[in-house]
Amino acid sequence: MKRLKHFQVWILGLTLVLTACSGNSEKVDEFNELFGQVMQVHDEVMPKMGEVQSLSAQLKTIADTTANKATYDAALAQLKEADEDMEAWMMQFADTFIPIKNKVNSMSEQEIDAALADLKAELEEVNQVKASINASIDKATPLVQ
Repeated sequence: MKRLKHFQVWILGLTLVLTACSGNSEKVDEFNELFGQVMQVHDEVMPKMGEVQSLSAQLKTIADTTANKATYDAALAQLKEADEDMEAWMMQFADTFIPIKNKVNSMSEQEIDAALADLKAELEEVNQVKASINASIDKATPLVQ
């Protein structure tokens, strides 16, 4: 009888551990999916950085030789700001979220919840950077054609 009770307590404990782990497993999966969404936006925008650099170089050349310098300088400033925003975002993201991604499987539920909240804000931020880059390209492209 004592062995049966001990076994029941052990099974109950194992059930609680597995239940706790499966809860975290779902949160880990949610974190990984959201991380993937952030990276997808990054991967969509990153190739445009070459276009930002190319447009910047072209605008500098034109701005130096035109009477309408202010228009070109404004577009150039917008490109530069978008480029700086992307660089700053990438550094901050790498410093903050790569270490979390590497240890998310061993984090507590509360830690994962906090990381998820931060990552949701990060998705909004990278989408703002994307919009800034696209707007700067849209403004500069007609000026170099």
